[in-house]
Amino acid sequence: MKRIADRVLALLRSRRAHARYRAWVRRYDTLTDTDREAMRARAGELPYQPVMSVIMPVYDTDEAWLRRAIESVRRQLYPRWQLCIADDHSPRPHVRTVLQEYARRDSRIRVVWRDRNGHISAASNSALALATGEFVALLDHDDELSEQALYAVVEELNRHPDADLLYSDEDKIDRRGRRYDPFFKPDWNPDLFYSLNLVTHLAVYRRLALEAVGGFREGLEGSQDYDLTLRVIERIPAAAIRHIPQVLYHWRAIPGSVALAAGEKEYAYEAARRAIRGHLERRGVAADVQSAPGHPTRHRLVYPLPTPAPLVSLILPVTGRLELVPRTVAALLAHTDYAPFELLLAGDRLAEALPLPPGLGQDPRVRLLDVRTPAAAAMVAAALPQARGEIVGLLGLVEPITGNWLAEMVSHALRPEIGAVGAKLYDPAGAIAHAGIVLGAGAVAGRIYRGVSKSRACRISRLWMIQGYSAVAGACFVVRRELLEEVGGVDAANLPSAYFDLDLCLRLGQAGHRTVWTPYAELRWLDAGVPALPATGIGGRTLADEERYVRSRWAAVMDRDPNYNPNLSLEEAGGLALRPRRSVPWTSAGPAAGRPGAVPLSTSARGTF
Repeated sequence: MKRIADRVLALLRSRRAHARYRAWVRRYDTLTDTDREAMRARAGELPYQPVMSVIMPVYDTDEAWLRRAIESVRRQLYPRWQLCIADDHSPRPHVRTVLQEYARRDSRIRVVWRDRNGHISAASNSALALATGEFVALLDHDDELSEQALYAVVEELNRHPDADLLYSDEDKIDRRGRRYDPFFKPDWNPDLFYSLNLVTHLAVYRRLALEAVGGFREGLEGSQDYDLTLRVIERIPAAAIRHIPQVLYHWRAIPGSVALAAGEKEYAYEAARRAIRGHLERRGVAADVQSAPGHPTRHRLVYPLPTPAPLVSLILPVTGRLELVPRTVAALLAHTDYAPFELLLAGDRLAEALPLPPGLGQDPRVRLLDVRTPAAAAMVAAALPQARGEIVGLLGLVEPITGNWLAEMVSHALRPEIGAVGAKLYDPAGAIAHAGIVLGAGAVAGRIYRGVSKSRACRISRLWMIQGYSAVAGACFVVRRELLEEVGGVDAANLPSAYFDLDLCLRLGQAGHRTVWTPYAELRWLDAGVPALPATGIGGRTLADEERYVRSRWAAVMDRDPNYNPNLSLEEAGGLALRPRRSVPWTSAGPAAGRPGAVPLSTSARGTF
């Protein structure tokens, strides 16, 4: 009975979410005739107007969906396009009739007829051979482009003419034309891309980049687009990959489609893992590619540790809740599988204030450092010169849930491109306490998914994917010592008690070192609900002082976190923004404005984050 009740509840929640998203679409993602006229006028004024080649492999498509797909291209507000279609020897006669009809009606539509069925990769290459445009967009034979799709891409190309790969947000569309289940994506996020195909759909490539990698590869059907992107990104810089935060592609959800049920094409996910393995081998990266535990449609990369493993210095600034410190120390010593680590407890007169039981106080891995300051950042700064490890970890009052937590974090910290590494933290009640930090949420930044129950977290696949964030919390944070020294360590002068972890992540990012969060290091944050700093502050600086300092120092990124979509709410993870934080380039209105008479929205209307 409970299982039936859970299914009914899930269905009701899904219906409410779909209704809220449709209301959001009416308000923020429905064009008026004025919008269309403005887009057409602006498209004609843009200095760079490349031809966009849309390639579409076709096989035995139902007539209604085939016509909808073709019409979605013909309705484009940007006129300089061509539609390149390859029919993969469809047996049903209506396919040829429809394609011939459209080719006669519109000279921009070109069709090639394959004399045998070669499957999607071969058919896509046949369509690609027809393309003469500078850029190539991919369209499945039963999906639809939004009418502003190509215009939005060309707008982005005018701002970033060196782009080689562009991708957009997407949603699904049912048989009745109703849109639902949006996927609002971050800007380029390599670790998340290895967890799922972040790019498709809409994906647009510079044609020369596709030709350089030889087009689509046969033998990886079901994940041919993923494989294509993996091979393209090997040849282009990250700066040449652009994300357009608009829903430009509608994925048709019909029986047999992955859009309707991921299990429809399970073979595609193993093909994806083969493609990722090949990509890593070509790049010389050692990692085991697995399916994500409990989420077989997602992927997990496991990076090996060297032998011998490096020493890790874990620094725990003791600023309060002294009664919890022995519990934290005991848990770390007993439940950390990674052997070479030392634990440095930094605080004011700890030998007197913190009598540890003999079994803990005499453990050679534990050292007490006397630091005469109540400020956490100053404690960390004072402890760093005494730390002996190649890896440095910052800790709060935490206790491990999984024994491999430190091994998992160190495996990422040793990757050359990675700076800070964060963990998944739960509060004492079992809800999510930390799963990455989003800039601009709250006064300065906020912990994403905070408060989500553990049972609900199991159903949110992004909480089980390794991914990049702008920052992670210092309650459990590791980084290579050399990188800490490179950026000057923690800023104890300006941020003595709060936000020094956020600031450190941003400085590491500024120096070219990505921050990554892994869900496979799980710990309990014992004082997660306790404020870190009273409003009066410490050392002459108030919490408001620190907030103003961070917002001033990082103003360029504070209101547009590249790892969080501007269509999503800053108040609730995955909730739809009541006012999207994105520009409307065809008007002078700035951020997207609501439509008159729109239905009021709740922030609990969810998109995929």
